[in-house]
Amino acid sequence: MPHLSHVPGVLSTGDVLRWMAANATRRLDVIAQYWQLLASPDDPRSGDYGYTQDQMNKFGAHQGAAVYQALDDAADRNVNIRLLSHSGVYPTFTLEPSKLASGRPNVKNVTLLLKDWWGSGIVHAKVWISDNRDVYIGSANNDWKSLTQVKEVGIYLAGCPGIAKKVEIYFNNLWTIASFNSSAYTKTVMDQQWQVERKVPCWSHFIQPRDRCK
Repeated sequence: MPHLSHVPGVLSTGDVLRWMAANATRRLDVIAQYWQLLASPDDPRSGDYGYTQDQMNKFGAHQGAAVYQALDDAADRNVNIRLLSHSGVYPTFTLEPSKLASGRPNVKNVTLLLKDWWGSGIVHAKVWISDNRDVYIGSANNDWKSLTQVKEVGIYLAGCPGIAKKVEIYFNNLWTIASFNSSAYTKTVMDQQWQVERKVPCWSHFIQPRDRCK
């Protein structure tokens, strides 16, 4: 929506994400469904292919690049960054978070495939947590088009360590699951209500309490 004027007092998602990365001093945690902050007008496989640089600027692609650069700069400042994503989308998949983590011990990047745990599903949440106090929760993907071409909504909580702590519990749970071997921690059980077999984690409520793992 590049030609719609901003509502006074309502922040731009791109500005918020860039601000959070630029001002992080210790830790930055990010959950994303996929990453396409960097436009690819020269890649024939990409939906950006064939557009000129002037056209990409008019579309707002530079806003995604600015967010990526802010993350890159935070990594260079030795901020501890954890990036958790779904498998990504064609053609770049997990290229961008992998590049951010490459050669940097302070940047960790994991992919969490929920289908390995529940038989289906994706990581669809979009969450940023900066320095255990600032939080973004919204609908915008880490995608330049989400920041400029699509109607998205989010909430930015600044200086809220109590809320950040609760959101971190959610993040840490997903991060822990991503470190497990799903085949060792899943079971197939019968869902009595719907009479179907379900693949579930071994701590699921579908499993009898005495048979659950810790």
